[in-house]
Amino acid sequence: MPIVQINFFMSIYSYWETNSVLGKYSNIQSWDNRFCSEIYFLEKIMEPGFSVLDVGCALGGLYHVLKERYGELGYCGLDIAKNLIEEARKLAPNTEFVLGNILEKGIVESGRKFDIVTATGVFQHEPKSKELLSVMLDHTKDGGYVLFDIKLFHTHE
Repeated sequence: MPIVQINFFMSIYSYWETNSVLGKYSNIQSWDNRFCSEIYFLEKIMEPGFSVLDVGCALGGLYHVLKERYGELGYCGLDIAKNLIEEARKLAPNTEFVLGNILEKGIVESGRKFDIVTATGVFQHEPKSKELLSVMLDHTKDGGYVLFDIKLFHTHE
């Protein structure tokens, strides 16, 4: 019997390029419609002027609600889906959005640190979760915060 090898990692990442994903994230969620766990922790730690690295930013919805609630902030949104980053740049043209995987060397400047590094809804899709957490910690200021969650349900095939 022949062995069929599936490129497991490529299929996970390629899902995020589909039009259905863009449709799913086509609206910026209000503060009250964000994940309860995200709201809970951000309300405890976020301060005006903080810098935020948003891993898996989609359309940059976190940027919009944080700016509305806390004023100006340093923000870098990062996502692997070109279509989402392109749309995020249209919605907030003067905001930093980076196309790529945080696990790629140099995608975020080495030594660049943030007050908060967050990855909401990312860990359950990333098979290299230990490496992801390590890189997130590397980009967190001393005394800063790393926020992430792990959804225990399946959101796509």
